[in-house]
Amino acid sequence: MIMIKIGLLACNSRASNTGELTGAAATEIVREYNDVGILSLPALANGVARQVAMAKEISHIIVIDGCKNSCAKKKSQK
Repeated sequence: MIMIKIGLLACNSRASNTGELTGAAATEIVREYNDVGILSLPALANGVARQVAMAKEISHIIVIDGCKNSCAKKKSQK
């Protein structure tokens, strides 16, 4: 089992082209590096226990926002 060392918290919103690009970039990074995983912004926002527990175990989380609203950054600060 591969241990995730770096988590990506990406916007991935289809509401804007930049949000869609952040999701695509995160997917490409995960394909390239085995120790990187994508965290689910909606699951974290809704307190899904499995996703919250996984986020707490990851040593580094990189936030990739898709626009000036900074939704991923705001959620990562909670």
